[in-house]
Amino acid sequence: MGPQRSETTRCAAMHQSDQSVSCPLTVLPHEPTSFDRLHDFRPQREDAPPARSPVTFALTKEGLMLSRTLRPLAILVAAGLAACSEHPVDPAANTEPNPQPVKETPSFSITPGTVSGPTYPAPGGTIAVGTGNQGRSGGRTWTYSNIDLSRFAVLAWGPSVAVQAGMSSTVLPTLTYNAAASNAASGRAVWTGSTPVHLNTGTWNVQTRFVIQVTDTDGAPLALTEANSAAAEALGLPSGNGAYYLVGTTPYRTNWRFEVLSVGGLTSVYPGGIWVPFLDYYDALQTVSPSFARTSFGAGYYYTLAPCQRGQFYNDTECVDAPAGTFTDTEGATEATPCLEGTYQPNPGQSSCILAPAGSVVATTGAIAAELCPAGTYQPLTGQASCLPAPAGSFVDVTGAVEATLCPAGQYQSASGQVSCVLAPAGNFASGEGNVEASACPAGSYQSAPGQASCILAPIGSYVPTTGAESATLCPAGTTTHVEGAIACVAINVGPTITSITGPAPVVIGGQAQITVHFTDPDAGDTHSVSIDWGNGTTNHANATSGQTFSRSYSVVGVYPLQVTVRDAANESDQMTYEYIVAYDPSAGFVTGGGWINYEASACDGICSGAGRGNFGFVSKYQKGKTIPSGDTRFQFHAGSVIFESTSYEWLVVSGARAQFKGVGSLNGNGGYSFLLTAVDGQVNGGGGVDRFRIKIVHDASGTVVFDNQRGTDDDSPLNTALDKVNGNGSIVIHAKR
Repeated sequence: MGPQRSETTRCAAMHQSDQSVSCPLTVLPHEPTSFDRLHDFRPQREDAPPARSPVTFALTKEGLMLSRTLRPLAILVAAGLAACSEHPVDPAANTEPNPQPVKETPSFSITPGTVSGPTYPAPGGTIAVGTGNQGRSGGRTWTYSNIDLSRFAVLAWGPSVAVQAGMSSTVLPTLTYNAAASNAASGRAVWTGSTPVHLNTGTWNVQTRFVIQVTDTDGAPLALTEANSAAAEALGLPSGNGAYYLVGTTPYRTNWRFEVLSVGGLTSVYPGGIWVPFLDYYDALQTVSPSFARTSFGAGYYYTLAPCQRGQFYNDTECVDAPAGTFTDTEGATEATPCLEGTYQPNPGQSSCILAPAGSVVATTGAIAAELCPAGTYQPLTGQASCLPAPAGSFVDVTGAVEATLCPAGQYQSASGQVSCVLAPAGNFASGEGNVEASACPAGSYQSAPGQASCILAPIGSYVPTTGAESATLCPAGTTTHVEGAIACVAINVGPTITSITGPAPVVIGGQAQITVHFTDPDAGDTHSVSIDWGNGTTNHANATSGQTFSRSYSVVGVYPLQVTVRDAANESDQMTYEYIVAYDPSAGFVTGGGWINYEASACDGICSGAGRGNFGFVSKYQKGKTIPSGDTRFQFHAGSVIFESTSYEWLVVSGARAQFKGVGSLNGNGGYSFLLTAVDGQVNGGGGVDRFRIKIVHDASGTVVFDNQRGTDDDSPLNTALDKVNGNGSIVIHAKR
């Protein structure tokens, strides 16, 4: 047996090649032999002579072809591709014991989407368990399991070689698929033919058939698809001899039976006209030695792999997950695509990549993670391959930034991609945000501290002659500055002094009121300007010299205070108030009054001993053709037996319900006093229905107000001392001019 085993080993070694090989094998008639548990032939008569018979078979990827010269008859059926090997079985049994499950994986490349086959087992491995004998009663039944249907778009089991059966040493007839005898809907496929049988009585021709029945494990038929049908063609299955089972149920079973239609008179065991198991009929025949019995059948899988789902690709063997850093976004991919720059994927089996978040980037393809932008850079967008440097004038002091921060006021940054800003040096400043450089303090200003947003103006009395100064310089003795921010000092200037303002006597409305301003200035050659506020809402400003006269016309009766300002070229000035210019209307009438008032102690200043009562009487009017009013005014202080008497009037102004006149007089016979009397006639339109009185007496030499019953208010303020005509304390009457 050694040489025979050597040939068997050689044949198995060529199983995966594209070659066909013929392997002679000598087997004892009673010695059972199995091929990969899927094919067997065994002696049909235990009393057969022990002569050896040569066996020749061919093994290819398309199936198993075997022929044997054997006496008595033996049979071989191929269930699919198999390697040659020997597996002894029980020689006394008519069925082969259940073998251990076999799982094989094809090693050749298959492309999804195209029909491949025949091959056995199906990709991923198929377990086939066979029982019985295809030439005996009941045939041989195979159970197929371990099939992952999800891997296939199409998986069909069917013939891989022609079906052959014969009892002649000269011919091995081929059986033909018989569609009429088959019932594809019921899972039954039938091949029919004939073979000569050589007996002592002559040569006979008998009918043969091969039957396959496909069922589920409960025996329910599973429908077949005929090879020449439009359905098979649409699936891309080869047309030809037979039918396919489109595997949709797993596990499933196939039953194979080789049979002979018995001929009457050839044997006493079987009457004519019935189908008899092939080997059983052969045993019953009285054959002439030597006799021949040969069969051939091959089956396998035809399939189209299901396209790999998104996130997977086909690696020439199976669908596998796209590795981390890659993706497949379509079904049926044959390779994974690396994630592009700006994207990444940390997980395998994905159909897309993830955009790098803002603040991070992916600089390479096939990345499994994004990287945070380092300090000094940022990225506001997603899906980017590089970070942006912080522009000049900004900084980024953290990783993963989505924006740069502008340098704050007082700082700057001239370079890009920086993690901090620079303090503006002393003598410099950086105003606002986002500065790319610091600016030197301009002349007239300085900055002693770093990191500042502005400079400091040189105070009055100091100066800064250059840019970028850190301090101001005090002016030398005898010099100064008159404004902040000076770049140089000037000689100290003495401002002008107003010495006097002379004004006119009361003027009739419409006439010109003139004043003359006198002033001095120790700075020889200094120039001056005079500004006058005339008290009636008008002003004038002019360059002037001391003693210059200015004039203004008044159209409204009134008493007008003037504000006069004299200013030199160095902006030094002096100011004086002139009281009053009186504009009157001689035709406006005159005023009379008499009565008494109570006054507070604060009204007196040294001329009376405290609060008390004062009696008054007055008359003031313009005589025809006169510009100075005439009349008499008296005011008696009961608290001090003091009497004020007028000696002359200066002016009288009557305007509506209000009359005001000014004059001079004496106090207890002593001159040097002036007075201003203001009265309101409550009965005149605008008088408010109540008469009111005020008198102000001033010591001319000292300017002291010795009496004022409305002390502390302006001369033109509304009056607050009322006269009660009901109680008899006096009245004011303004007489209209007739």
